[in-house]
Amino acid sequence: MTLRVGAEQSLAIRRSLTANMAAATHCVLRRGPWGGWGSSVATVLALDKDPLQLELLALLLKRDRHRVITTSDPENAIAFMQSEAVDLAIVETVLPGRDGYRMCGEMLELRPDVALIILSERTEESEIVRALLAGADDYVTKPYSPRELLARVHVILRRCQNGLRSPKGMGDLSLGEISLNPSQVHAVVNGQQIALTPREFSLLHALMSEPNRVLTREQLTRLAWGDAYVGRKTVDVCVQRIRKKIRPYLRGSSGVEAVRGYGYKFAKPVPLYDPLIRRRTGFATNGGLPTTQAQQAEG
Repeated sequence: MTLRVGAEQSLAIRRSLTANMAAATHCVLRRGPWGGWGSSVATVLALDKDPLQLELLALLLKRDRHRVITTSDPENAIAFMQSEAVDLAIVETVLPGRDGYRMCGEMLELRPDVALIILSERTEESEIVRALLAGADDYVTKPYSPRELLARVHVILRRCQNGLRSPKGMGDLSLGEISLNPSQVHAVVNGQQIALTPREFSLLHALMSEPNRVLTREQLTRLAWGDAYVGRKTVDVCVQRIRKKIRPYLRGSSGVEAVRGYGYKFAKPVPLYDPLIRRRTGFATNGGLPTTQAQQAEG
């Protein structure tokens, strides 16, 4: 026997679910430690193919005093990003005619400082890594706990409010083949300008500020993003993205290096014909080319 639910019954069921969610959300917010984003509100864009999910997200976030824009149309989402000062985007991975991960990239191109949360029913590690590589700040699986989602939103927005995603307070930095420009949030590698996300910029700035010093993931988290919680995998993925962007333009230096079992370091470039290296290794220069002492004796 097949049970068929008419349009009116379906709407009644959805309204009932929404009402139940509202009651649960009200309890969550009364007990929650956050109470909104400081004394102000954030503008949150929610993009999901399911209208009910959008309704629940809007309810949850509005009760936390945020301004919420919802849409199930990716093109509308891009239009909102172009016209609105969006602080946080919550994006479903499966969208009509579009890929949620690609949407993250398009959003970051329009607004490099926007925070991103991916919503998905997929729980595989490969999907989480893919989301982080696409520039997402967090990955939340469905069905989600309202309390947990609000906590994650709160942490990300607090990081934004404290300026931890904004590199503009950092000073210019140049080391070897790489220069960092905080005002434009990009790196210049041997004359090639490379766009970075605020998170990538902060991490690279932290590494370049301590050349040759091995930093643990926990130290990098504090130096780059303050005391906000960031998982170990987030640091690894962010380093992977930085390497992918800058390595094609490096000539002599290796840039960011992994130190197995510990963390990462930015290898300070050493001049090829440094006098100390010449004395230690027996290398000298001859018309710009290295020659050993034995070769010099033969000459």
